[in-house]
Amino acid sequence: MFNDASHVGTVGLTYPIRIVVKANFYIPCTIQFFYKSSSGGIIQGPEHGRVYDNCKAHTFELESQDRITGVEVRTHLFKERYWVIHYIKFTTNTGKEMSYGLRVNTNDSRVKLYTERYKGFHLSYISGFKRDELLTGIQFHWITSDVQYVSTQIKYQLDHAIASAGLQPQSIIRHDVTNCADVQQEVSAELETKAFTSKSWEINVGLTVGTEIKFSAGIPVIATNQVTVRAETSFSYKYGQTETKEETVKRTLKTNVAPKSYQTATMVVIAGTIEVPYTTHLKVVYADGTIVEQSGVGGVYKGVNVIDSKVTYSPTCPLDWAFGHHPERPQQYAQVGFDSGDGKRFYVLPKSYTSQISSIINDSNVNVPGQFIFDTAGQIANADCNTKEGLLTTPFRGSIFDGYDVRVHGVGFTETTYKVMIEEQTIDFCEVASVYITCIMPMLLNAGKNTVKAFDSNSKLSGTTEFISLKPEEYLELILVNSAELDKPIDR
Repeated sequence: MFNDASHVGTVGLTYPIRIVVKANFYIPCTIQFFYKSSSGGIIQGPEHGRVYDNCKAHTFELESQDRITGVEVRTHLFKERYWVIHYIKFTTNTGKEMSYGLRVNTNDSRVKLYTERYKGFHLSYISGFKRDELLTGIQFHWITSDVQYVSTQIKYQLDHAIASAGLQPQSIIRHDVTNCADVQQEVSAELETKAFTSKSWEINVGLTVGTEIKFSAGIPVIATNQVTVRAETSFSYKYGQTETKEETVKRTLKTNVAPKSYQTATMVVIAGTIEVPYTTHLKVVYADGTIVEQSGVGGVYKGVNVIDSKVTYSPTCPLDWAFGHHPERPQQYAQVGFDSGDGKRFYVLPKSYTSQISSIINDSNVNVPGQFIFDTAGQIANADCNTKEGLLTTPFRGSIFDGYDVRVHGVGFTETTYKVMIEEQTIDFCEVASVYITCIMPMLLNAGKNTVKAFDSNSKLSGTTEFISLKPEEYLELILVNSAELDKPIDR
């Protein structure tokens, strides 16, 4: 007689994860079960039976959500002395099947058929009988399927947390802050965008994916410089799934804007990822009301949360030209357009008559079929679109810290996709226009001269230039000493 009960560990928290059967055309020679343990590992059960000639190994691999819910066994009277298993078949809750041996005809009086399938139950482990090392019978031990998990007394191991803060901006929004008055004013604006947070708990035991799990625990979050745990709360979700939530991020901006000028405010939402190991007291509730509990069960929490939002401002741009001088409509914003040349048609460009008209200097319809070409960006270096000389960045210097806009221009960009790199580091967030590329500067490792390269979709180099990065103390000194020069273009 054999019995795998002594190998499976805590009954109710283990289940078969792999079945290896050595079989020939006629019979299964040996059978061996591998079990998912209560600690999350795999327990190798003993091999039962005897290997005959031409017996080949067959492996039935099960996924974490698979449970064996049905079996079929056929036995045959061996040499008129005792019954030997000739055929065995397993079926899972997900519809997978695996069979071994010869499916002998049950009309034969020397053949017996056994089937087992119980609603709300799945296979836990096996025991059985052998004679002359032949498999003569198998007993299948069933447990009721788990319907709910309850996790309490969670203890996070914060010292072993793996966290990353602000490696990638999650959301970017831009807004023009405009002052139409004749004097400097403090202008307020509301910026709002969406960000996504997520959380999930993995537990190192064989739990069924999709089963409800209830938690009473705090939530680990990553702040700017440390990992903390928010106040404890109770919640539930489906085990094995990641709970994702959309979060609204708002910022109220206040900035002093020069008369009849505007600044572009760029808000970048910074998110962080975190993985924290933990231990918990786990309770498994089964369909028949049976409860199995175990303390010290290990797991890993994985989450994404919003850390902060950063706002940067562009240099001040004048708005004087944007207002018309019509005596009856002195505060009406200007229109921008061009005559077709036939004296009849006049094309008005978008943003005309609105407060956004001043940003027309950043627009172009180059490469738009069927339209007249206009290009008001200006300050394009004296370089042909097919050359690599003349690539520029605006500004051409800045902090080593990330989050501010840098415009790459000076050569033509005839494709919709480009890759911009600084010191061999790819800049992830870039928007391509026909005459410039706007990028969010990443964190730079070293201060000084940094090489900027632009590549087209075929990885062909489009141009190179240099960007000067400064440490915070150097940047502050530059502002204090050279503040007057920062308000006008600097000749490089």
